Amino acid sequence: MKNISFEQYDLIDRYLLDTLSQEELQQFLEMVAEDEDLAQELQQQKELIGTWAQYSEQQELRNTLNQIHDEMDMTVVQERIMYEEVQQRTQRRMFISTMVAAASVTLLIVLSSFYFGGVFKVKDQMASYMELRNNLNVLNSRQRSMWRVLFEAEQTNNIVSSGTCFAIASNGYLVTNYHV
Repeated sequence: MKNISFEQYDLIDRYLLDTLSQEELQQFLEMVAEDEDLAQELQQQKELIGTWAQYSEQQELRNTLNQIHDEMDMTVVQERIMYEEVQQRTQRRMFISTMVAAASVTLLIVLSSFYFGGVFKVKDQMASYMELRNNLNVLNSRQRSMWRVLFEAEQTNNIVSSGTCFAIASNGYLVTNYHV
């Protein structure tokens, strides 16, 4: 790295402070374009100034925060925190109470609907199931007797026939095609 002269440092400072005349500025920019060491020194000076400005801003912010902290009354802050905690607990309790009440009302409505809808009337349902069972048993026995009659008739006549039919009533009526 080439030595930078005092005059060149002075030009860098004046450039960064924006105090160069138009002619001096033009000459300085040409020097920077031609001299790599001067360009590197200028870049380092810019970075140094930027870092220093950033450090100053951080220090100023730290001082402002310390001043605010010193002015705060900690008892008021602690009381405010305790008040907010109590308020949050109270709100949680109210929310839980409301949810329990809503769930209870919902359960009561559902059970009432079941009761008035007849869901809990087991005796009536059992009677309906028994009647349905009896009807199915009767239908089953009639169907067996129809099959017996059909197959016994085939065996006695030794006639082989086939066809499809459907029972349409519990009294033994069948439906089939004309050719059967």
